[in-house]
Amino acid sequence: MDFKFVPQQYPSYSDVDPEKLAAVIRLPAARRYEHFIKEITGQDQVCALCRNDRWALTELEDGTAAFLLWPAATYAEFFLRPPMDYVDEFGEEQENENYDYDEELGGYARTNLEGFMPRFIELDEFMNTLLPLLKQENILPGVFFTPFGNGVTPPAEELYRAVHDYYQEWFSDEPREGAWETKKFKDWCRKVESI
Repeated sequence: MDFKFVPQQYPSYSDVDPEKLAAVIRLPAARRYEHFIKEITGQDQVCALCRNDRWALTELEDGTAAFLLWPAATYAEFFLRPPMDYVDEFGEEQENENYDYDEELGGYARTNLEGFMPRFIELDEFMNTLLPLLKQENILPGVFFTPFGNGVTPPAEELYRAVHDYYQEWFSDEPREGAWETKKFKDWCRKVESI
C-alpha cells in the first residue's frame, strides 16, 4: 500500500537509556500504549519509520493496515534490529518469519523493513494532519510494536482523544494554544464526539 505524508523536518531530542528500554519493551501492549501517550505528549513528537518519504505500514491479522508509531527512535530501532542478547527471547515462529540474521549488521534485522529509518513527526502535525489522514484512508495507528508482539491499534479518533485529554490533564489548565485550537481541531472534536 502506498501512503503519502510529508512532515516538516526538525531535530529530535529523544533518547532512551538501555535499562528503561529493557523494562518498557517487555510491558504488555496496553501499558506500552499508556507510556506512548505520556512520552509523546511530554516530548511534542512521535517517531515512525520512513524510507524515501514512504512510511512503514504493517498488515494486521484481519488485513487492516497499521501505521507504525513509537515514542522514541530507540524503540523503533529496537523493533528493526533487536540486539543479539534479546534474540533468544523470540519465539521460534516469530524469529523465522520476521527477522533474518544480517552478516553485515552482525545481528538480526526485520526482513520486510530494509532501509527504513526512524523519523520524527511534530505532535501538532501528528494530531492535526496525520491522524485525520489515517482515519480517511482506513489505516489504524500501530502504537509501540516490539519484536515480541503487536502493539495497540486504536482508531485514529481514539488516539487523538487520548493524547488531547492527557495533555489537558497534565500540562494545561487552558486549552492548548496553536494548531489544536483551530477550526480543524474543533471540527475533529465534533466528529469524535459523534462516533
